[in-house]
Amino acid sequence: MANSPGTNRLARVIAGRIREEAESPLVLDFGEIKKDWSLVTNTFPVPVPKRDYVVDARLLEGDSKVKPGSRVLVAWVADTPVIVCAIASGKKLK
Repeated sequence: MANSPGTNRLARVIAGRIREEAESPLVLDFGEIKKDWSLVTNTFPVPVPKRDYVVDARLLEGDSKVKPGSRVLVAWVADTPVIVCAIASGKKLK
């Protein structure tokens, strides 16, 4: 099968996107834990199943701060979302 110009162009575009992603710095994002424990972030609105994200172990100790409905701060490490902490609106400050 000979390479067509369209196939070559698509391959170059994909390779360029992969390079861009590999070179991108750590990104912080806001997210929310959904009822099924999936994670949805502002920059990646597709639900990430709980088996595919990581949670800071300190959030799992004692009285868990992360549960469905929790707003969280997410650090993207390569393509893995890492829940760093639970967050709340400044309106809840007394």
